[in-house]
Amino acid sequence: MQTKQLTITQLIATAALALASTAGTAQAKDADAWYAGVDLGAARLNIDCTGTSSCDKTGTTSRLTLGKRINERFSVEGSYIDLRGVKASISDPLFGSATGKFKSTGFELAGLVHTPQTNGFSGYAKLGVASMKSTGTVSVPGFGSDSTSERKTTPVVGLGVNYQLSPQLALTAGYDWRRLSLDGEKETAHGLTAGARFSF
Repeated sequence: MQTKQLTITQLIATAALALASTAGTAQAKDADAWYAGVDLGAARLNIDCTGTSSCDKTGTTSRLTLGKRINERFSVEGSYIDLRGVKASISDPLFGSATGKFKSTGFELAGLVHTPQTNGFSGYAKLGVASMKSTGTVSVPGFGSDSTSERKTTPVVGLGVNYQLSPQLALTAGYDWRRLSLDGEKETAHGLTAGARFSF
């Protein structure tokens, strides 16, 4: 049974609905507030594992963020993204086992629209663009390794929730969608992360 995948059109439409539903009169008391954040989590790539003896489509992802809260409803942020740990191997009776590893790093710029805060909780919708450099490395015992890289600029869509512990500290959890590219093959990456935001 195949799992239905969300298309980029559906994801953008979902984010647009969230933006529209949270639009309202912004208050200026949070203007010029800067924040820094760190997030850790997991990412899954929809790669084709046909012909491999083992394949792990799930890797780790981390993000460092610097953002500015324009007002209660809107913020902009830039992030450094690091995704790694996706790998596959092929067993051959003549050459032994060949291993392939994948990683992707890059920068993201996005705008976030926030829902009103209720009991410390608020939601957000994110829409932005990322420039990601993806690298694939293949290693064969006794023959060495070879790698190839490709950079792709891609839209980013995200949804998530924040919990305000104090005026300076908030916890966050969210989902991100983006595309990565290597050797002309475009792969979809789904990420789930949790972390913290520190206002200053």
